[in-house]
Amino acid sequence: MTQETTNMEIIERAYAFTTGVCIKTNADGTCAKSDFKGWGEYISTFIDYALDIGMALAVLMILYAGVRYLTSQGNPTAISDAKEIITGAIIGFLVLVLIKYILSTLNIDNKEITTSLISLLRAFS
Repeated sequence: MTQETTNMEIIERAYAFTTGVCIKTNADGTCAKSDFKGWGEYISTFIDYALDIGMALAVLMILYAGVRYLTSQGNPTAISDAKEIITGAIIGFLVLVLIKYILSTLNIDNKEITTSLISLLRAFS
């Protein structure tokens, strides 16, 4: 996939890959097939987006908890709730960053992992 690929194009390709529905047509009128090579690449793209969305949600939870902390007006229960949310969001964020770091450091291609998992699941079914 190229860097210029937009999020909507990825979603369209994923939909076309999973459903077999033609989203776009080529100039000659034939169906433009998804360029996902298989389930491994599809799941790999999903994992990448899921990690990014999870990190964004963790940041939003930290902001939300910060607002709750500021508006607690000295209420010990509200302060402890806000601190728990902040702690959980920071831990979640760090776990997601660690996962991304491990995958990039080990240079593990997610599609290889998911292709292996799919093969393993097929063997047991």
